[in-house]
Parts: sequence; C-alpha cells; structure tokens
Amino acid sequence: QVMMLEGILIAGYATRTNVAYIYMRGEFTEQFHIVQKADDPFLEGGSHAQAGHAAVKIAPFDGLSPDLSSADAKPLIAQGIARIEAVRDAIGPEKRLMVDCHWRFQTDWALAALDALKPVGLHWFECPVPDTEAMIPDLVRIRAAANRQGVLLAGLENAVLRQGFAPFLEARAYDVMMPDVKYAGGPDEMMRIAELFASAGVVFSPHNPSGPICHAHSLHICAALPDLAVLETQFDETPRFDTLVGNELPASEEGVTTIRDSGTGIGVTLDQAALDGLDTRVLWRSGRDA
Repeated sequence: QVMMLEGILIAGYATRTNVAYIYMRGEFTEQFHIVQKADDPFLEGGSHAQAGHAAVKIAPFDGLSPDLSSADAKPLIAQGIARIEAVRDAIGPEKRLMVDCHWRFQTDWALAALDALKPVGLHWFECPVPDTEAMIPDLVRIRAAANRQGVLLAGLENAVLRQGFAPFLEARAYDVMMPDVKYAGGPDEMMRIAELFASAGVVFSPHNPSGPICHAHSLHICAALPDLAVLETQFDETPRFDTLVGNELPASEEGVTTIRDSGTGIGVTLDQAALDGLDTRVLWRSGRDA
C-alpha cells in the first residue's frame, strides 16, 4: 500500500496532476481500510503530539447520532474506531490518547466500541452518552466496562455549581469530571468544586475548548490547585486565539504551561485593535438584559 501511494505521488508530480482515484476490488477489505486510514485527517493527531504535547484528545465520532438506527450507526462507529487506531499508530504507544464522543452513542454502542478499542490503550473515554440524571445507571455500566480495561470515563462539562455534580458523585458515575469555568459558576466555584472532587476521589480536569479569556481563567485556576491531572487546550485552530489578547498567553512546552507573575488579574486583556473589523454582534441576550 505504501508503494502504491508513493507511486501515485510520483506520477502526480510528473504529470502535474492533483487528483487521483484508487479503485480496489471488493475482496481486498483489509487493504481498503489501510488506505482509508492513510487518507484521514485524524492522522494530524500525530503532528499535534510531535508539537510537544504529552497527550492528544480527538473527537472521531462526530458524524454519529444516537437517533440513528443501529444499522446506520455501525459504519460510522467503525470509521471512528479506524480513526482512533490511526492516531494511536501516529503518536505511538506512550502518549496518552483521549476520545471525546460528544454524547453521540447509545449505551450498547458505547460498550461495543470500548470492547473494540481494547488494543488501542485509551487513557479516557469522554461523554459517550448524555450526562443527565436519567442516564446515571447507564453511565455506571459504561464506567465499569471502561475500568475493566484500564480506561477512565470522563464527562460532565456542562454541569452548573456543585449541586450539578452531586448526583453523579453520589452514584460514582465518572472517574474524571470536567467543570467549565463558563458554566460551573466562575473561578471561586471552580475551586470549591475541585475540593469537592478531591474529597470524593474524582479527578478534576477542566473543560477548556474556549477562547483566550476562558483559557487564561482555566490556567490560573489550575495553577492554584495543589494537584492537577490535565488541562485540555485547543491547538492550532485559529491564530486569533493568541492575537485577540496580544499574543500574551503563556505557551505550553512539553505539556507544561508556566504562569507569569502578572500581579492582579489573569494576565491578559482583549486587544481592541484585534477586535476591530471582526463581527462582534450580540447573538443572544437573556430576558433580563433584553
């Protein structure tokens, strides 16, 4: 398969062709999946790891929906599993690999996917099913299955205040809970939530896919904790993540971010010049502010 792809590249360069079609006979299913993996953008996870990150998180199932029939879901789950396998191949066996499912599974699908992913050696499996109180029994089942193969179950990124986490803590539904400073109640409440998790033996790992201001808040919260497992950060999504705050965010080196002494505040402010010319319309207001 490697020789075939190299041949296509050489022929394309020689003939100035930028599109190639690969026709494969139906009995060559294994070869088809190898070629499919090689052409999948999820292999970019390997380049992310080589950028100095100690762990990689991907969302390989975003075409899936729990509203699909099992027959329609099956190829999408298989595609997601192939993507995970490709990223594991790209980053090697040592780096931690986390999978965010974005609540796209039915419970039985999640259990089957975990079973299929045993050889991959995931670090955690995140948000496989909706994290509602009605789903707590299913979450407990999924956590037990994950733990049997050494995988952590993570989730609960939209919960509000300590009360929002309480039923899941009582049921021991997750190994890792992921409060988000935007939703959980601000920095002070995040610190109280971290203390609550520590007393319950649950890992505190903030949800942090947002813009530079929320990122700065999350960094300072994590720096103030006596112990931290991991803080997710967005990587290479847009240059505005840095330019909106004047490129003042501290960079991560080998998976570690050092907070500069900034006196009071979070160390960054929005750069008005960078905002000028961008669409900054208000898309939603609460009834109180309308």
